[in-house]
Amino acid sequence: MKTAHRPLAARRRDVSAPVPGTGRDRTAVPMMFRGGVIAAVALLPLAAIVGLVARGTAGLLGAIAGVGVSALIFLIGYVGIRWVLEQLHPNSALAGALGIYFLQISLLFPALLFLTHVEALDARSVALGALAAAFVWLGGQLWGFLHSRTPLFDVALPGASR
Repeated sequence: MKTAHRPLAARRRDVSAPVPGTGRDRTAVPMMFRGGVIAAVALLPLAAIVGLVARGTAGLLGAIAGVGVSALIFLIGYVGIRWVLEQLHPNSALAGALGIYFLQISLLFPALLFLTHVEALDARSVALGALAAAFVWLGGQLWGFLHSRTPLFDVALPGASR
């Protein structure tokens, strides 16, 4: 009985390819983005309700503003990380990611400082909404990374012995 022999590499499914039937990219960066966005969107109504109960209308508006500004700045960071990973040399990816992180912090601090001085917003609700959004976004990114399908390769380097 003869069977057709295919090399192991030909039988393996590409784990970074879109999930069959869904068309979704399961690599780390898009999965981290999805996790962060889903978590921030889920937090928004919860933060709004807590702000309304705790501080009234000003708390509601402050919580929405805090979550919204944080999510927007994290979205800018995602766009920056995508650019770094696609346009820069792989050896400079870590430095580029660090630069994006500093950009996010340098945008977040003045934005929150401005929002805490707006009369219609409760400053404590703005700050707590932004803090909660940061933790939830990072937790969503962690979830996305842990559920991504990132291929790992063991590449033989020139001159290395096995």
